[in-house]
Amino acid sequence: MKVLLILYGHYRSFNNTHKSWINSFEGCDVEYKFCTFDTIDHNTKCWHRGQTTPKPHLTNDQIDLLKLFDPAVNILTQEFTEDEHNDIYAKMPVKVYLYKYNNIKKILESIDETKYDIIILSRFDILINNIIFKNISICKNEIKLGVRPDKGFLKGIAATDLLCMFHPSDKHLFYTMPTDIIDRKFLIPEECYTDFYYKNFERVIQEWNYDNHFTICR
Repeated sequence: MKVLLILYGHYRSFNNTHKSWINSFEGCDVEYKFCTFDTIDHNTKCWHRGQTTPKPHLTNDQIDLLKLFDPAVNILTQEFTEDEHNDIYAKMPVKVYLYKYNNIKKILESIDETKYDIIILSRFDILINNIIFKNISICKNEIKLGVRPDKGFLKGIAATDLLCMFHPSDKHLFYTMPTDIIDRKFLIPEECYTDFYYKNFERVIQEWNYDNHFTICR
């Protein structure tokens, strides 16, 4: 099975998570496409950290590790004007969402979808505990999610921006910016991703659960 793994966002704890990805792909032919920032962690406010948190840059060793997986890794500088920093939606600047969707779109537009059986989107801080991807199949118009369940949120899910898998023929669904980023109707950032998946895919499956199949490694 040919797999494309796209990891995006800040590097965070990739030193500690990368081996778990390798193990999860036992028996698969894997290609990696990475997009990250030149600072190790976020450059904006979020629920668990403040603006005064130190934001060290990637070291040469960390860059070398990324290039072992993706020699053409895209390392961006995350820049905000004061107005962009203050343009907040669900606790984060809108530009954070734009960075994510624009970079995922750029990667998906650049690939030949006929080369792959599945595409996986995830983050650098995801630690895979109990998933063997060679045993999992995907159908067109279907998306499988790694979720953190919570009845208090949309569709009973607190987070869906952690891990998802879809059929390569559906890559075009990620080309259009989700309308909720414009409407700004949610209070937490994760709900806009849940909304996007349920609006764009005919079948949404909560395939993997946080603390069982994977965790976040901070």
